[in-house]
Amino acid sequence: MPPAVGEGIALEVLGLGRVTAVVERVDELVQEGVRGLAWRVTLRLPDGTAAHGIQRGRARLAFLDPRHRLA
Repeated sequence: MPPAVGEGIALEVLGLGRVTAVVERVDELVQEGVRGLAWRVTLRLPDGTAAHGIQRGRARLAFLDPRHRLA
């Protein structure tokens, strides 16, 4: 399941180090007509920028930008 809106997640961010980002938005993705397999997650970083990731099923949150990763 995806993280909940408002939840804090520890990230390693290039240039910022280890920070706690807050889940700002979670959008369910529909794949081949099937719902609930993946979610697009937007996290707000302490400096005000956003990190965008994808969570598929129970896998770890993967980030579109290689400067972000789970801590």
